[in-house]
Amino acid sequence: MELTPKMATELLTRNGNNRPVSRALVAQYAHAMTRGEWMLNGEAIIIGKDGRLLDGQHRCHAIIKAKANVPILMVKGAPDEAFKTLDTGRARTAGDVLGMLGVKYHTHVAAGAKMILRIEDGAKKDYKPSHTRILDCIDRHQLLHYWAAQYGSSKVCRIVPSLVVGILVLAEERHGRKVCQSFFDAVGSGASLGTRDPAYQYRERFISKGRGEKFSQEYAQAITIKSINAHILGNEIALLRWGVSEGMPELV
Repeated sequence: MELTPKMATELLTRNGNNRPVSRALVAQYAHAMTRGEWMLNGEAIIIGKDGRLLDGQHRCHAIIKAKANVPILMVKGAPDEAFKTLDTGRARTAGDVLGMLGVKYHTHVAAGAKMILRIEDGAKKDYKPSHTRILDCIDRHQLLHYWAAQYGSSKVCRIVPSLVVGILVLAEERHGRKVCQSFFDAVGSGASLGTRDPAYQYRERFISKGRGEKFSQEYAQAITIKSINAHILGNEIALLRWGVSEGMPELV
């Protein structure tokens, strides 16, 4: 069936104890709908026995925002107890949501956004920003799409982790693309690099990981920032290392 804005509005009057609405997620869904990118993927809008909307509020809000008629599946008459079982399987990642919206290199875009938020928040160790914040971050930093594509289509993705995407976005916003691109290309090729070149040292640290070293997210973030900083400033690095006692370096 097709769900119209009028029908969606009526369904939302019967919205019970659903989660708070994510305006960013609604905007992402609505954007896909207006561009004709929304696809019927088998996920149903679920109505309870008492007529209450159990699942589908974000799609309803998006249909209203997009002013579009959208094909949907609807399940009616689900027991109210079913509400407790919704979304209890594997939670969708932000990358999953972006993939549903047709965003290219969606996992790298999401990873880059998460790193930007990690830097902004000064976070350590386990860090899990909400989908809403990740989607808002992507809206604020459109360069994420460029660097995610660069990363995902090059040898760099086989050498260093995708967190480099977010750090390169912040570096380009401050220093322009040329210096960031030259670092990225050097890491990817490794050609004609001196042993004190920051790109060489950076490559070697992650290549050594393949020989049995284990890096934490915090360590990977720190050496990525140190390497990019040195490249931007034109400094050499004799041996790329980082210890917690140094504190997290800031991007120049």
